[in-house]
Amino acid sequence: MPDNVKKLEGIRFVRGAGATLFDESGNGYLDFTCSYGPILLGHADARVNAAVAEQMARGVLFPYAPPCVDSLQEALVSFFPHADGCLFFKTGSEAVSAAIRLARAFTGRDRIVRSGFTGWHDASIAPHRKWHDHDHDVGAQPFERVPGVPAAVAQDVWPWDGCDLDALFDMARQDRRGVAAIVIDPVQLREPLQASAMACLQAARRLGALLIFDETKTSLRLGLGGAQALLGVAADLTVVGKALGNGFPLSAVLAAEPVLRHTAECRIKGTYNGEACSIAAALATLDVLRSAPDFAGRLAGLGTRMIEGFNRVAAAVGVSSAVKAVPYRWPAMPHVDFISGDRLAAAELSRRFSHALRERRMVWLPNHMNYLSLSHTAADVDAWLAACRDALAAGELADALRRVSA
Repeated sequence: MPDNVKKLEGIRFVRGAGATLFDESGNGYLDFTCSYGPILLGHADARVNAAVAEQMARGVLFPYAPPCVDSLQEALVSFFPHADGCLFFKTGSEAVSAAIRLARAFTGRDRIVRSGFTGWHDASIAPHRKWHDHDHDVGAQPFERVPGVPAAVAQDVWPWDGCDLDALFDMARQDRRGVAAIVIDPVQLREPLQASAMACLQAARRLGALLIFDETKTSLRLGLGGAQALLGVAADLTVVGKALGNGFPLSAVLAAEPVLRHTAECRIKGTYNGEACSIAAALATLDVLRSAPDFAGRLAGLGTRMIEGFNRVAAAVGVSSAVKAVPYRWPAMPHVDFISGDRLAAAELSRRFSHALRERRMVWLPNHMNYLSLSHTAADVDAWLAACRDALAAGELADALRRVSA
């Protein structure tokens, strides 16, 4: 029966601790998915769990915001200089949708320009490409309409590669209604990253549009100020999420007061937006990060060790022309890229690789960036490299890679 919760055939994980997941039989698996990004400190972090338990004893949900909401707002605003306040949500998708609605209200325009995957809601997903493209092979896949999204909605969303300014301005000249916002997923920026980010900002200013940075994936993982702090860019609206609550569901939109003042008239509300346990989890997560010396540098260092080590392994077993490890823009989000002229064949190789690692008690996302947590160690990375050597050297995957290399 189809559902919208990802399942792993033959395995159900029932417990997590640090960098390890455990199945129903008690078998441990090193986890490099971090549950698609939210797990930053590690699974079942005792400090976060204690803060949540303390808040749970006082109450989970109140009719009006408890003091912890103000505390988290103040903390987040301190990380993003463009912001005067923030709005809380549960998922990145709804936060992006709220940011888009605010931008439309502020500018009085409807058109949205979008680059990268920014959520599943109508304005974020229509039209879309099926793949995350770390190498931005933009012409290799067409944009597709998503069933259930009205054509009228899709007409107000322009997909853009985030780089070709001339193409963007040509589109803008063809439609005099104007652009409300450019929505950027920073992991989809082209190299050089800083120049691409500045180009997006300049494009927004030239079009009289707002710039929205969807930092759902990058917030906290790259540092307290996210990708913007690294790139030297300040967006008009910022979306944060995933790692914010170390697994507890929480996201936020940060913006200046002139934008946020449209919140009430835009009817941006939600019963669970101020749910206190997730807020407590986020405050505890931030406390840990503030006390961790160069936590972002540590994650990047582990990612670099993983990427460089994998490429040495691939060269040693003779398959470096068929597979390589790369940073998915940043080393803290490593990616193993299978090189093939056939995208479907490359995707199948990635799935085989993930399966081979799972047989060796590792959890790795196929066809997607993976993640590191502060519970991972150099020994964990070295264990992963040993498993990769085994997977690449023998078996069906090795045979398939050698055929590609031939």
